[in-house]
Amino acid sequence: MRPDHRWNIPTHLLNLVQLRHYGSLLMALVAATGGTVSAQRPTEAASIRGFLAQGDAAWNAADYRTAKEAYRRVVAQDSNASSRAVYRLATAFAWDGELDRGIALFRHYVFLEPKDEEGRIALGKTLAWANRSREAVAIYDSILSRDSTYRDAALGAAQVLAWAGEFDAALSRYAGWISRYPNDREALLARARTLAWANRLGDAEGEFSRLARTRDWPDAEKGVALVAAWRGDFSQSEMVWRKMIVRAPEDPEVWVGLAQVLRWTGRPEEAAEALQRALRAKPGHADALEQMRWVRAELATTFEPSGTTTWDSDHNRATSIGATLRVAAFRRARLLVSAHYRTADLDALHANSTGARFGLTYVPFPSWFLRLEGGGTNTRSSGGASNTSTTTFVGTARLSGPVTTRLRVGAGVATGPFDETATLIARGIHNTAYDLDADLALPLRLTLSGGVGITSIEGGTEVNSRHSGNGALRLQLGRQTSIGVAGRTFRYDHSLHDGYFAPKRYDLVEAVARYGVGRDLGWAFTAEGALGQQRVTFDSPSSSGTQRINASVSYRPIAAGELAIGYSFANVASAVSVAAFSAGSLYHASSLFARVKWPL
Repeated sequence: MRPDHRWNIPTHLLNLVQLRHYGSLLMALVAATGGTVSAQRPTEAASIRGFLAQGDAAWNAADYRTAKEAYRRVVAQDSNASSRAVYRLATAFAWDGELDRGIALFRHYVFLEPKDEEGRIALGKTLAWANRSREAVAIYDSILSRDSTYRDAALGAAQVLAWAGEFDAALSRYAGWISRYPNDREALLARARTLAWANRLGDAEGEFSRLARTRDWPDAEKGVALVAAWRGDFSQSEMVWRKMIVRAPEDPEVWVGLAQVLRWTGRPEEAAEALQRALRAKPGHADALEQMRWVRAELATTFEPSGTTTWDSDHNRATSIGATLRVAAFRRARLLVSAHYRTADLDALHANSTGARFGLTYVPFPSWFLRLEGGGTNTRSSGGASNTSTTTFVGTARLSGPVTTRLRVGAGVATGPFDETATLIARGIHNTAYDLDADLALPLRLTLSGGVGITSIEGGTEVNSRHSGNGALRLQLGRQTSIGVAGRTFRYDHSLHDGYFAPKRYDLVEAVARYGVGRDLGWAFTAEGALGQQRVTFDSPSSSGTQRINASVSYRPIAAGELAIGYSFANVASAVSVAAFSAGSLYHASSLFARVKWPL
């Protein structure tokens, strides 16, 4: 649940306006020295002086768009005419995200003003924003080689290393600087933030708490609240943010921090109210606007069509299409209406399933989610021993939430037709499942999860029950990358041949790896693969290796909209893998899916 460590930090900690400060220093330097001017024709020099005066006036009036255009004209006529114009044009390009152009101009500025280290600082910052971390660190280190006490270079290099995920190197640099300057506020806070980004949340919280207690720094207290949320203690985080609001009700960052916690705990309406307070305190606040975009996405009415087609080694084929409409009904609640149509075939047997359901998702307490759904499904079959038509009630009830900051639990019940294949539909199989599950966050980025369940299966030759359990231990290597081991087991009261996989006992152990790349907006890719060993017992046990993989590509052009496609392959026993195991061979299945989510 923790957000991406490089980008989700308060704006004031990474504010491009710092470059305006450097530009002001440079203006004073140029005024004192007369700047750097090359030989020019009189008319050209007059034109340059005119554009330079226009740019300076606009810059001082904070009209940066006009200043950018005026300085662009100066540099276009003579790139050596004014180092001030070069610097400020580079700064404007950096602000507008034109980082390559900004880098080129900052390099030229360093050529024009080789003794001005602030030009190299600005170049290093822009290289860092362009994700050119090695080059940025090299620039900072070149400054430190001449002056090891140059603060902006020392802290800049450490920050770039932290952004690049080289946390040990960053922390080492912060430690070296703090040993020389133990009261450097920015360095102490930056070290604590880096500990948090490195997922050393306990160390980070301790450092922020110490600074908040001994130094009385508001930024340190904000760090305490952020880290508490990242480690899942939302109640503690909310309490700290609300205490800060009492003391500083006009601080927009406090309202933004509270809004983030409210959104993560399923209270988007309250998050929107907090963000409105932040924007009243500071209109145009970047973090508040960004958070508001995601809150509005959660509150938006969305239409979500989807489709899936599957095929397996038992010669089952099935295609499903469906659509869901989600509406923010009232505070902390969303309603859904969904419908689906599935067609399934096995040789001459043809079957279909058509259904609709209504549902409600409600947040009764912070971070606790209640889901209720109900509806009906009609199943039909033809081409078998007899034609069938059955209508079955479908329903779901589930409650989940945190018991402690590390332990989250859930419980649910679901009933409906077992309509995955044509054989199951033709035989009118339906089931009712009860389950309990838990997730426990352990130290060292480890998560232990597990669950148990019992399913009653009716409609076959006799009533049957499946007793199941599962568990997994996962190590989180990055925001979207993890490795782990997982296992599941189940047994049936009766080993029947009613069209579903019902051995006396089934056991599976596998190694799992997950990988993802991409940000909240734009393109993203996720994949999961697993290798394992399964043992199936009918009359006697048999073992075999297993493999499975799934991957998806998605594109999110706006916060409330997404398009995705995916593929999965599994050489693992499933609830419908009947014929293959009966014949003593391996079962495998594949599927393709596509889905769309779009606001109305």
